[in-house]
Amino acid sequence: MSEQDLSLLCSVKINYLDNKGCATRNIANAKSVLQLGRNEFRDIILKIDCGKTNYAYGIKDMTLHTKFVKEGKATITLKSPYIQIFISNCPPGKLNAFLKTLLAKVESLKDTKRIGTKERLLSTKPRSFEEISPLTAVDVTALHNRLNNGKQNKYPQTPTSLKRKRDGEENTTPSRKIMSVPRPMLPRLLTAEQRSVMSAVMSGRNIFFTGSAGTGKSFLLKRILGALPPESTFATASTGVAACQIGGITLHAFAGIGSGSAPVEQCIQQALKKGKSGSWKQCEHLIVDEISMVDGEFFQKIDKIARSVRNNDKPFGGIQLILSGDFLQLPPVCRKGQNRVFCFQSSAWRSSIDVNIELHQVKRQDDKDFIDILQDVRKGRCSKELIEKLKSTSKRRVDKDGILATKLSTHKEDVDILNSSHLEKLPEPQSSVTAKWVSKDGKARATIGIPIRL
Repeated sequence: MSEQDLSLLCSVKINYLDNKGCATRNIANAKSVLQLGRNEFRDIILKIDCGKTNYAYGIKDMTLHTKFVKEGKATITLKSPYIQIFISNCPPGKLNAFLKTLLAKVESLKDTKRIGTKERLLSTKPRSFEEISPLTAVDVTALHNRLNNGKQNKYPQTPTSLKRKRDGEENTTPSRKIMSVPRPMLPRLLTAEQRSVMSAVMSGRNIFFTGSAGTGKSFLLKRILGALPPESTFATASTGVAACQIGGITLHAFAGIGSGSAPVEQCIQQALKKGKSGSWKQCEHLIVDEISMVDGEFFQKIDKIARSVRNNDKPFGGIQLILSGDFLQLPPVCRKGQNRVFCFQSSAWRSSIDVNIELHQVKRQDDKDFIDILQDVRKGRCSKELIEKLKSTSKRRVDKDGILATKLSTHKEDVDILNSSHLEKLPEPQSSVTAKWVSKDGKARATIGIPIRL
């Protein structure tokens, strides 16, 4: 399925409920396709294809539960018939778009006259199902206006509240707040280059995409994460800081091999341990950000581990690789004396990566001269004119409301010197605060003194 396709491929469980809200019948399917459409009377229909059996429900009165939509889970409760539809293992981005479209279309129906039962029975129109198109700007504006008009209601987005009976009394408070869409917006459009990356990802190909700072690599990674099923997609990065940016973990933590410095056979045994091999076997899509910092030898080792743990001799055990980074920014992290080998220099890279795409369109800046300077510095092409232009800005004072802009340095030593010099200029007496890091067993692992001025 393409990213533009509104239908969902996910796991579905349908609970038929009685008047008391108790389940009377359950239907579950691990791979179902959900579609939104309209029938011959322009009613909104939710169609669920469970393989051998199809189900279709008219959407008139509903409640959406979307607390876990970022995890690819949601619940749709209908009143007629009284059922709950549990959705799981769904690409979060597509699920969010699907639910917003459903909500907007249902809200728009309230402004139209519905066809009566008698007219439906006498109708000679052939049965039809026309798939609903994604949200347009008109739909978003109409939904926005309707929700704003209902702000006096604590739950303006909720077309219907679930009713639960306790001790014979009726409670009309919604069990969970609906999807938060007080200001619905259309998704940010991808550039042509970004669409080509997304197309390669959705077709299942192993891809490496790169680009200079500001071309939208991190933004695109988040869109990719939103388009893939969460249960089989693992987001990793070469460092903890980079992993936090995409809500993932380090590549070492995913692999379950510690520092990865042990021989390959020993690493394989570590990865096969109970509790560690599960991620390898569950993974179908592996995202690695800041791939340039991953050493080529380690990349080669990971490939061998994946093949062994998954018992699959395809590159990386058949896992789809989605790699991102800039080899002109950050080099591989390696120990002193160790030869620095880039990932793309390894045989594992050559056998696994199908597509290489470079993003050229800078979105973060719009100053062409500044962009050209950044590109020249990135590629190491510093002419005399460029050097003079940069040097001319070294003494420029950038401040606002008396606050001097933070100065960025490339090395910690420069940062310490700069901070110390500014501390010495303060008139207050210097003091020191001691920070201690203690492990779970109660032993002090590190202590550091931080000078301050009180």
